[in-house]
Amino acid sequence: MHQKQLAVWPLVVLMILAISSGAGPAGASGISEASHTGWMDTDLLGNDKDGSKPYIDAHHLYLIWDNKFEKGFRIYAEVELEHAPSTGDGLGTIKLERLYSEVAIKPGFNVRLGKFNTPFGYWTPTHWMILVETVLKPIHEDNKYIPPKSVGLECFGRLFVGKNDIEWNAFISNGSESDGTDKPKDRTFGGGVDARYNFLNGDAFIGGSAYQQRNPSKKDRDENSTVGYAGVQFSGFDIKTEYVSQNRGNGRDIPATPYKDVSTYYVSGRYFIVPSFAPGVRIDNGKDDKSGNGLKHNVTSVFLNWIPIPGALGKVEYNIHNFDDATVKSYNSWALYFGLVF
Repeated sequence: MHQKQLAVWPLVVLMILAISSGAGPAGASGISEASHTGWMDTDLLGNDKDGSKPYIDAHHLYLIWDNKFEKGFRIYAEVELEHAPSTGDGLGTIKLERLYSEVAIKPGFNVRLGKFNTPFGYWTPTHWMILVETVLKPIHEDNKYIPPKSVGLECFGRLFVGKNDIEWNAFISNGSESDGTDKPKDRTFGGGVDARYNFLNGDAFIGGSAYQQRNPSKKDRDENSTVGYAGVQFSGFDIKTEYVSQNRGNGRDIPATPYKDVSTYYVSGRYFIVPSFAPGVRIDNGKDDKSGNGLKHNVTSVFLNWIPIPGALGKVEYNIHNFDDATVKSYNSWALYFGLVF
């Protein structure tokens, strides 16, 4: 066990060195633009469950390497170190979050090959804690009903409609490979499409996505998921909502294991009293396999976002959890958070 963990570290060190060096100055080897960046965060978490105690988590460290070449080529890599990784105790994790090559075929049409964010709704491709308003994830995201990453081929682009535009994505993938990328986990191709209409000078959007995969961790059941989503910003308000539905087939075991379909939604709103200070509320509702044994989970979150300096984000939040069945005990949770882009 220790030998396998230690063997990973030379590769990790090389990647970190490559990221921190930016792979040389722009212009070298046909590179027109090179950048390296990242972000980190720490949070203090707690809840009122029996026997639980608050704890501090050194949560994420992301390192990003982005090289843009001549003639529209791009190479992008993102490595995540989570929960203070260690070669000894195995409690931390090191993940290859994204790694892809990209080429611009023509204006408004691009092709990407590798590991990329799954283009499904709003939260899934925008899930980093440094970019979203709460530490607590929406129910569909916390359950990973939709894999946050996909490995495969993605086409994407933008169409302009007067002063407005439509962003679109279409992809095929090996399935939900969050760890290894050397084997297609679902043994068949999956994929999906997404379209988002941006209007009101980019202050509002409405969109929909569809995603299909075979889930190997659930007896190879088929999963067909859809989402409708929208958001708007006006007069200091920032409001978002998503409704996710997943149709599940029976397992492919004998006899076939039946699975119930699920649906979830959230509505989130915050108000920027000043550009750096915004209180808000989010309401979540839906079937929760992870925390509620498949029961309906209702969550009310009250939160506060603070931007002390550009690139930094502080969060304070309190979450009230209730379930539709007394067999799962209701509870409350809270979080203090600080993140910084560097």
